[in-house]
Amino acid sequence: MAKDAAGSGARRRPRGLGGVFVALALVGANGCSSVMTAGMREQAPANGVVALGGWKALGMTRLIAESYVPGTPQRVRLARMRCKQAETAEISIRYDPRALAAHERARACALLTSTADHVAREIGLTQVRYEAVLVPASASYAWRRSSLAPFTRLTLGFAVPWSPDASWTHANLVDVFAHEAVHLRALRTGHALPDEEEAAYYAGLCAQLDVLGELRERGLPGTPVANAGEAGERSSRVAYDVRRAVFPLLHEGRLPTDSPRADELRARCATRLAPLSPPEQ
Repeated sequence: MAKDAAGSGARRRPRGLGGVFVALALVGANGCSSVMTAGMREQAPANGVVALGGWKALGMTRLIAESYVPGTPQRVRLARMRCKQAETAEISIRYDPRALAAHERARACALLTSTADHVAREIGLTQVRYEAVLVPASASYAWRRSSLAPFTRLTLGFAVPWSPDASWTHANLVDVFAHEAVHLRALRTGHALPDEEEAAYYAGLCAQLDVLGELRERGLPGTPVANAGEAGERSSRVAYDVRRAVFPLLHEGRLPTDSPRADELRARCATRLAPLSPPEQ
């Protein structure tokens, strides 16, 4: 019998750059269904939409990752760069050489490597291939990545904008990575969470805290959105609930990693992610 796992996510960040919808949906056994709805694309904020779908059956796991970043239609020529391999995963980036300088590519790789190590420690997600498409600021981009284990490594791929606003760009990259890793871990292992979407949002916040050394107000998920489909709208409500719950922990818009309140946030993350924490067999 097929064993499916699903959850969905949506977020909109306030103040300028918008936010991300994130979804994990069921797809048919042929793996051909789209996991991103028209509503998600139409309501996509500045830092885009990421949607995951998958199924698990007969010893196989299928993962489909779709991304859409809104912007101005333009030709984006992408090169591929393999990052220094993490202990737990293979990591690569796709980027436009005209838009990303060498030091920016190095910084992106460092953040992805640290986040991969973080999710391996926190939820036991290992032996995964990660691909991040760093979309030039203001450009639109759509991307789809499919993988089938055990024939290939599962590939968690996602596209995010690479903005001149470095602090926001870095926080968004880490946050999206960790959030989607929770959905993939749940799909691959079948571990049930009381509320997977809430757990995924908390995972993104704790990853920012650990990888970046602080959580800033602009790194919190945002306000509810409409017309994004049932899953997207529900997830945006969860995002807003998480924002309201975490905001009081910040002082003057920041939560440093070494503050007592940071330990409180880590405890919340640990509680929500506990069903995913045992190492994979």
